[in-house]
Amino acid sequence: MGKSAVVVLAHNRPNELRKVIAGLEAQPEVDRKAFDFCVSLDVPNQPISRLAASKGYTLWQHAPLPPPRNPFEQGGYHKIARHFFNALSEGFDKRGYTH
Repeated sequence: MGKSAVVVLAHNRPNELRKVIAGLEAQPEVDRKAFDFCVSLDVPNQPISRLAASKGYTLWQHAPLPPPRNPFEQGGYHKIARHFFNALSEGFDKRGYTH
């Protein structure tokens, strides 16, 4: 079997990330050796970075988005979609995860 990762997308809510991590840690079938645990961060955020590091998660920091070129790119949906794209690209294309 190939490499597998559990990726949590984060932005600027460390308390919410803490809840997600606690929920993952509470799962009895989660084997820390079977998965790499990662936090994908779309904008620099020190509290998120520190929390990810303290829990042993690899931090994927993405480059900031370029300025919007049209009204669609100004909305939150576009930013979220780009974050998903960046996280998937990081995992599959750059880091070689298969699952």
